[in-house]
Amino acid sequence: MNHKLLLIVLGCVLCGCGAQPQAPTHDRIEKGPLGFLQDGTTTREDVLLRFGTPTGQFEGDRILTFRLAISRALEVTPASRVALTYRHDDQGVWNGTTHELVVVFDGKNVVQKHRLIQIQDPR
Repeated sequence: MNHKLLLIVLGCVLCGCGAQPQAPTHDRIEKGPLGFLQDGTTTREDVLLRFGTPTGQFEGDRILTFRLAISRALEVTPASRVALTYRHDDQGVWNGTTHELVVVFDGKNVVQKHRLIQIQDPR
């Protein structure tokens, strides 16, 4: 009887090892892959070099938006870099996009503030 119980426990432990990582929290994303993005410090050039072409531009380019795919492993892929692999669905969201990054610049092209908005859970 002990052997059966041991096999059941071992099976449960091994199944747990293959589980998918938890979705990254906002804090983990901000401190990890978006750690370079600091209000009052980061320049427009830094943002554009990191994320490429913005998906939206507002108020004379003072506000830029970027659609991002952020994986559970905290890998960030800007939609502009993989636009051909993204399909647009009926709700206006590119399949695979998980977040929208909104960046506001001051008159000297330095990030004034930014916000990361989750659109859907990472896959």
